[in-house]
Amino acid sequence: NWLQHPVVYRRPQADLVRGRDWSFVNDKNGGLLLSIATLTGRTKVRFVVKGSEDILNDSDMPSLNIEDPKWRFGEAKLLSSGGKWFLHISVTAKLPVTENEDVSNIVGLDRGLVNIVTAADQSGLTARYSGDDARKIRAGYNRTRASLQKKGTRGAKRVLKRLSGRENGYMNDVNHCLTRALCKSYPGNTLFVLEDLTGVSFEERNFYSKEQTNELRSWAFYDFGEKLKYKAALRGQHVIEADAYKTSQRCPHCGRYDKVARHRDTHEYICPECGHIENDDEVGAINLMFLGAEYLKGDKTPSFTKMEPGGKKRNAKAAKKNAENTIAENAFVLIR
Repeated sequence: NWLQHPVVYRRPQADLVRGRDWSFVNDKNGGLLLSIATLTGRTKVRFVVKGSEDILNDSDMPSLNIEDPKWRFGEAKLLSSGGKWFLHISVTAKLPVTENEDVSNIVGLDRGLVNIVTAADQSGLTARYSGDDARKIRAGYNRTRASLQKKGTRGAKRVLKRLSGRENGYMNDVNHCLTRALCKSYPGNTLFVLEDLTGVSFEERNFYSKEQTNELRSWAFYDFGEKLKYKAALRGQHVIEADAYKTSQRCPHCGRYDKVARHRDTHEYICPECGHIENDDEVGAINLMFLGAEYLKGDKTPSFTKMEPGGKKRNAKAAKKNAENTIAENAFVLIR
């Protein structure tokens, strides 16, 4: 049937190669113009930089100077949207390499559903970014998707494809906003510590309902990490991934490991050893921050498994002493 209908491009767009299809040129007054190759010859137009003002105008970032060799411009995509024309240009910047020895701040980042991200730094400050709005919107998409899949018509399949693009675009925007806010909230030479979720299958954990498992498996955790890495690099910050083993079971106050200390119904961690009470997501973030301190001491693969010789639980006092020594040696103080 497809031979009976001509190919139609719904959105006018073209891929342009720099130097051949597009370039920057100067006008008579020394201003910059865009020179774009068309079927009727070169067209020179004025332009406005939009969409990256928060980066390009940031005091921590190198300014966008077209003649500056640190900026390399590549291929561009010309497209029309909403009655306006846009030229999306790929840009590569050479940034100074910062060493781990220059790190002056550690931030643990625990990712989840109730709170998309929970951050904890060595000053004792914590911040939670709620995921309520995102969960409601995604739940709406799931209900609509289930209804359309049940119909199974050709029109329903077209709507499903369009729906998928909208949902992916929404989550892409959420992750962009969160990672941008995190990077701007902390100074340069900050070390962000994420839990390593490589190979984690939430279906294997029987304490999740079917709905929760679907949410976890479809959540854009990997995308969040990738966006954080490149945004942090732009500001001279670092990102590492640490073993997530027991980061939600370890008491940040006394160092005891206890699986049942975490109460998922109230989102609390209540330590039976010292009585310390804290939000369970904050506990995960604080423990990741602790692993970040181990990383700076020279352990390139920090994990709480290394703190349990023979696979047995470590003495709570020894764990607490180890935590205090690590913080002291790295000049970091956790106030709790």
